[in-house]
Amino acid sequence: MHLTPVHADNAADILNKMIAEQKNKKEGYKLMLKSYLIMLLTYISRVWESDTESISFYFTEKSNMLAETIKYIESNFNKNLKIESIAQMAFFSPEYFRKIFKDYTGLTPIEYINKLRMSKASSMLDETDLSISEIAYRVGINDLNYFSRIFRALYGCSPTEYRKKKDY
Repeated sequence: MHLTPVHADNAADILNKMIAEQKNKKEGYKLMLKSYLIMLLTYISRVWESDTESISFYFTEKSNMLAETIKYIESNFNKNLKIESIAQMAFFSPEYFRKIFKDYTGLTPIEYINKLRMSKASSMLDETDLSISEIAYRVGINDLNYFSRIFRALYGCSPTEYRKKKDY
């Protein structure tokens, strides 16, 4: 927890009163120390609650913006998606977008897009007789070698081998 200067001054004020009570040891000082301690803990608790509400709002807003970008990616996975354009939609710089996207999903935006594309491609391999190059094109990848490399990395076999396994 980080206290603003105003909050730190208020907390220090209460602590100074506690120190003065401890030094002077006037009648009832123990009760005063306890009451100041309760006051300090209550004050810090209120500051903490206020901070967590604003942090929660901040992260909720980020989550909402990221959820919108994910919906956009899922609706447009077959198009030429540029991270810069997606980041701009969420009002983030591309670098910051990459970072919070990974924090939120566990994947970089490119990994997420490629996983989504390969998931769609595997469904098409299972459910259609489309050629592999046509499937690659339909999931937004125009380079058949790149498509095959990504597919192999995720599924452990080429698209052709995947389709043959399905036929058994």
